[in-house]
Amino acid sequence: MLSYHFTLRHDESSQEDLGYLAMANDDEALAFGRDVIRDIVRDHTPTYTSSALEITEGTRAVGSVAFDFEAGQFR
Repeated sequence: MLSYHFTLRHDESSQEDLGYLAMANDDEALAFGRDVIRDIVRDHTPTYTSSALEITEGTRAVGSVAFDFEAGQFR
């Protein structure tokens, strides 16, 4: 299992550390990240407009999932 780190980045100077989670591979980590954003979009007002969930494994960037509140979805 690999240890993936999830960070919610609001802008260049503001971020929230969401923690680490052991997962089998990058695809699983990205799918989990999309699920996290889906829950946030459903349960919160557009506080996170222009935010993105960044996923890393060690020092390696795995991917980023951006919010799109106007469309009611994520990218």
